[in-house]
Amino acid sequence: MSHSASDSGKSPGDTKVALVLLIKSAMDQIDEIAVLRRQGCSAHLSRQLLGETCGVLGELTEDQTSLYFSTLLAISDSFGASQIRSVSEEYDEHVASAKRRFVSTIRARLRASVG
Repeated sequence: MSHSASDSGKSPGDTKVALVLLIKSAMDQIDEIAVLRRQGCSAHLSRQLLGETCGVLGELTEDQTSLYFSTLLAISDSFGASQIRSVSEEYDEHVASAKRRFVSTIRARLRASVG
């Protein structure tokens, strides 16, 4: 007996929301790296967190990857230029755990949407 997405509480909308959050997180992380590098910092932790965030992309199914790219194209223009903000490596260390939990949550939601 097969189950539809609605039978299991999963929907394509859930996947799209998770992908939008993933894209936004990656873009924010890139902005943070740029600010830190402009300040002369190594941004090592920020680059590591970006790698973890983007690592989720390698775990996407073919359908999720297709949805990722169409979502990326649809929303990338709406983000526009980023706001330059003040960031420090100390701040980055302070929020690293929260960012890792966020990526883990997104990863889990994407896995659940196929499963």
